Amino acid sequence: MSFSAKFWPRKQIFATRPKKLYLTANFGTLTAAGLGNALFEIGANLGIARKIDRIPFIHGGKVAEAFDSRIKASFPGLYAKFEIFDEKINDTWIIEEPFQKLCCYFEDPARLFKNSPQFLKLGGDFYQSFKYFDENREEIRNLLIPAEKYVKLAENYMEPAENPGESFKICAHIRRGDFLTDGYHSATDPRFLRNAVRFLAREFAENRKIQVIFIGNHENFMENDVKIEQNPNFSIKILPRGEPEIDLAFSRIFCDVLLISAPSSTFGWWLGYLSKTGNLVYYRDIQEINDQVKFAMVERDFYPAHWRKLKMDEKTGEIRRV
Repeated sequence: MSFSAKFWPRKQIFATRPKKLYLTANFGTLTAAGLGNALFEIGANLGIARKIDRIPFIHGGKVAEAFDSRIKASFPGLYAKFEIFDEKINDTWIIEEPFQKLCCYFEDPARLFKNSPQFLKLGGDFYQSFKYFDENREEIRNLLIPAEKYVKLAENYMEPAENPGESFKICAHIRRGDFLTDGYHSATDPRFLRNAVRFLAREFAENRKIQVIFIGNHENFMENDVKIEQNPNFSIKILPRGEPEIDLAFSRIFCDVLLISAPSSTFGWWLGYLSKTGNLVYYRDIQEINDQVKFAMVERDFYPAHWRKLKMDEKTGEIRRV
């Protein structure tokens, strides 16, 4: 099944009543959350629509405006998979089905087959499980290739003098900001980050040069709070602060390993999912820290099984894989 972005004027919708079946959602993350959250909700809607033989659509108002402004120029392939109605559909035409009551678990969409309305809207928010779209993993990865301008900017982050092809690149995503104060998430801990980077550098040394690349919008933290000794075979690079699409493109091109240091960061999650083909993804065990998201999460639904979990001994700082 293939989808393309089409615009249906309101009069045409109500006059012709096409026999296609459509699926939408609240898409609250499009208007009020970061890119990582928004990509989960959009990707899940596309995946669920595939599973139940419906066409994903975006209806008018602020959601359509946000979809156009945030997705069209950044991810044109993803944008093209949705039909977009230029005005809000009459609420009597849309039947809302309760679905996905918590952020981070998988609810089987198969039960939605019994719903017959032409326009079906899923209740709930977030849809943060890879299982909604992982059957089409390669397609999703391709749809989320950022626009060419972001790819070129990402490529330019590595200067020719750095010989980017010669070193093994361990990318570490750092999330601080509101995670420090919202009372819900746990931010990147500098002690864990230092020790995890050293652990991974030892794991992948094998007589080759290691380059650690910090990704995040927290330059002062990365420069001042995460000091790690460097040598000719071990260097650290901090990516300049930029648009998140550039970071996603960089991860896809360069990251041999991706470390998610704040385990409930959805943007960190996407950096891992979309990173270099054949890469390895590591993440901190969410159970060992005071991150409240763990109470709304089924880990096997949020973290792919082949990703690798790391724990830190609180007394010694020792990192081990579990």
